[in-house]
Amino acid sequence: MVTKHIKRQHVISQVLLRRFADPGTRQVGVYSLASGSIKKSSPKSIGFVPDYVSHQPWAAEKLWQTVESRLTPAFTALDAGHAALAPEHLRAIADCVALHFSRSIQTRQIHEISFANIEQAVREDQHRLKHLALLKHGLHLDSPDILESIADEILEEIRLGNGSGELFQNWVEEIFQKTCSYLGSGRVTVHYCDDGVELVLGDSPSFGFRPGMQPTDRLPLYDSAAVLMPLGPRALVAIDWGSSKLPAAERVQQEHALYINRVQAVQAHDRVYYRPSSGLNSFVRKCRPPTARYPRVASEP
Repeated sequence: MVTKHIKRQHVISQVLLRRFADPGTRQVGVYSLASGSIKKSSPKSIGFVPDYVSHQPWAAEKLWQTVESRLTPAFTALDAGHAALAPEHLRAIADCVALHFSRSIQTRQIHEISFANIEQAVREDQHRLKHLALLKHGLHLDSPDILESIADEILEEIRLGNGSGELFQNWVEEIFQKTCSYLGSGRVTVHYCDDGVELVLGDSPSFGFRPGMQPTDRLPLYDSAAVLMPLGPRALVAIDWGSSKLPAAERVQQEHALYINRVQAVQAHDRVYYRPSSGLNSFVRKCRPPTARYPRVASEP
């Protein structure tokens, strides 16, 4: 069976992006961090990374669909208010947060850094390389050429898997499953915005939070008191484990939205999305001018 290659792979779900579109034009405002340009685009044409998963992308897309296929009814219930949110809707929302936390530009960058670190660690572990040379040749050898050859043999299989994209596919899917499991054990709370208050969406929208955190801090999952993500211009989800001190039904006031929007802007990698008629493009540009040199890449997702 020939499977069509999927090149445009969304790291921001289209069903989520559509919530930031103006009803009339059905277009989303897009701020480019590299150039500072502002434009409007359809959800289909934004929020993707070409060949994000290069090995069997259809398998990854099938896995992502187990979450995205449940989001339309979950968002419909969310828009109807707290009373309409059933347990299955909250679970779909938690899985949506897990999906965007794990299937991210950040995750791919961490994988690339980790692979480079593995290569360096193997080559620098001279004691282990000499031991392997002894096992292979029966001699105590410390020739740089022989040790380099041993290192190449160790790394060959890893390189093949990394070159094909198989290692990354397996890793990102494993992170997704573990994140779903971890967030599934937390308390899921939806916070609605006050009148006149709106949120933006960065291309790294799901983020770890703890009290006192600076917007530029990128927290690993297990160091976070809660994980937050905008679910549209007028709603925010928080998942915690009883230690974040977040009130269960607090509304998102202007001061909260300023903080959340600043996090979305400074932790984004390439784009920030917003409802075009919200007027938030100037705020995003102020928070994240094209000359800014962040976010910092964390050591783990």
